[in-house]
Amino acid sequence: MAYNILSGNVSLPGETLVEMSGNFSGAYVGDFDGDGFGLTNVTYVSAYNGGQYRIPFFGIQRNGDWSLTGSRHFEFDVATRELNVNGTINANQFNIDVINKNVINLDVSGSTKFGDTPDDTHQYTGSVLINGPLVINGGSVVMNRTVVSAPLFNAASSSHFIAVQTTTIGGASTINLPAASTLRDGQSFVIKDEEGSANSNNINIVANGSDRIDGQVSVVIESPFGAINLYTNGSDKFFIY
Repeated sequence: MAYNILSGNVSLPGETLVEMSGNFSGAYVGDFDGDGFGLTNVTYVSAYNGGQYRIPFFGIQRNGDWSLTGSRHFEFDVATRELNVNGTINANQFNIDVINKNVINLDVSGSTKFGDTPDDTHQYTGSVLINGPLVINGGSVVMNRTVVSAPLFNAASSSHFIAVQTTTIGGASTINLPAASTLRDGQSFVIKDEEGSANSNNINIVANGSDRIDGQVSVVIESPFGAINLYTNGSDKFFIY
């Protein structure tokens, strides 16, 4: 097998055309300058150095730094480690391994899939807005449960099930609701006597400021194992249901 060894710099100015037929195998050292416009029928290009195959480096130089680029619409900036694509990326399969990123934007038309096993956990910070049916196939919706073991508890917007330990508290307790205006329209709370002594250790549920609960400033759970379900209009009212 014959090898063609090239060294130094090879430059292709203007419209110079290089044609090759058959197989080309060889080693090259130096810089190869040219935009590669019109290059066709190239199956692959590999770079071998020090016992490793490496991705060939195609790029442009800006302010002394080289950037990987396929064209002016596709550029990797080695200084910022950002890949900029001016256009659309189309792929039959797109795998993303994201570590310690605060924001991920997904904007697609069609179906999406997250995870590959039932024990995967996907965490979202903020609200999830679903325009359409929510279908649970073989799973369940798990809401936050907060245990209350002190006589005073200020409910938060993240609260849902508020589990009051009436026997542990050993006296009356107060649950202060958040301002309805800080909640989403339709958001709900479930307040429950989990230890069965609300008859002697009442649970007082108090609205915030001028908010009202079915027209009242407060309501009381006074039956053993009693519970109250509330939802809000997201403005100034809570309703028992």
